[in-house]
Amino acid sequence: MPFQPNRELLGEPGEAFLRDILDRIVRSEGRKRALKPADAALRQHTIKVLLANLAVAALNRRNPRKFVALSLNSNDYANTGLSFTAVQLAFNQLQTLGLAIGRKGVAKPDGVNEQRGMRSRLRAKRAMRELMEVHGLRPEGIRNPPRNLIELKGNAPSAGPEPADVQASRVMIERINGLLANSDLQLADYAWERIRARTKLFEDLSDEERRHRQYLGDMTAKRLFRVFTRQWHLGGRLYGGWWIGVPKSERALITIDGEPTVELDYAQLHPTMLFATVGLQLDYDPYEFDGFSRELGKETFMRLLNRERHRGGRYIRRAGAARMPEGIEPSDYVARYKRHLAPVRHLLGEGMGLRLQRQDSDLALAVLDALAQQGIVALPIHDSFIVKKTHEHALRLTMTNTFTSLFGYESIVK
Repeated sequence: MPFQPNRELLGEPGEAFLRDILDRIVRSEGRKRALKPADAALRQHTIKVLLANLAVAALNRRNPRKFVALSLNSNDYANTGLSFTAVQLAFNQLQTLGLAIGRKGVAKPDGVNEQRGMRSRLRAKRAMRELMEVHGLRPEGIRNPPRNLIELKGNAPSAGPEPADVQASRVMIERINGLLANSDLQLADYAWERIRARTKLFEDLSDEERRHRQYLGDMTAKRLFRVFTRQWHLGGRLYGGWWIGVPKSERALITIDGEPTVELDYAQLHPTMLFATVGLQLDYDPYEFDGFSRELGKETFMRLLNRERHRGGRYIRRAGAARMPEGIEPSDYVARYKRHLAPVRHLLGEGMGLRLQRQDSDLALAVLDALAQQGIVALPIHDSFIVKKTHEHALRLTMTNTFTSLFGYESIVK
């Protein structure tokens, strides 16, 4: 887990935990002369930030043994408001006190030490986790850094300044984040146990899966932000919530303020939006036809939707994860599938995926904002939303009305 220089412990539990650790460090250090007030304040602030990072890692429900990756290079602390000397002190003293375990990084790997790069690692040991428990330190007692609400990845020179509608979405995201910050969001312990048992290692995930699961287990992660890709009309989906990476099979066990929840999603969202693009209402199953499996149709749709023309997007020569029926070549199946989607076949293989993501992100924000103005907390997972069961009717009504308002056609909410 990367070290964040603006994490912070909050409230009396955080202050008590900090005082306890500082007292132990002072006794272990055995200084004969007191620090100057300014130096003592800087040291305290630095150690407070470091402990906040260690606490976030230790409280992670998916993996409480996460290391915090931090630099032991003084240049990396310039203009951060942190003291490199205090970082070094805490790195060493926390290990001496038996509160943490650390591994120093090296500039170049050798045959003995396989740790690459300058980043060192530190994580809380059981003794520190027990102190956190004694002082009642919980995720809500840790302030996460206020990440940028809008991010443009792989910025192309032609992207230009932030459009007015993107700027306006900042107000909506802040309103939504305000509700989330004041909500108690939990997932049952036995669900976390199952997730820990079967979740893939991060190295095995695709970039999109990695982004989804980036905050999985970090219960302090409740602040949403939008991510666009290269251009302002591409992407724009919401990330940042720990629930986004929770497997669908476990999401029914999420509670909001202690109350059970329900999840509703837009069925066949991208096909419906694609038909709306050409002025038509989708009124048949876009995935299943001629006896072929729905799974195969859905996979083929997504592959054609996201492929671009300059990469041979109109053609699929190899089968994907879904099994192709015996005796059917992928090219033959794709040709028949395109006939099934004749009204929009000219849009397949044209890289429409990111364009539709921009539209579904606008849709999600509109739904969330309409609910927020009613005081209803909703957890977005792109095309689905989780609310308290008592708010199911309000969510369904908001989803159907918002879709019709933006696209002029009916949607299926299930």
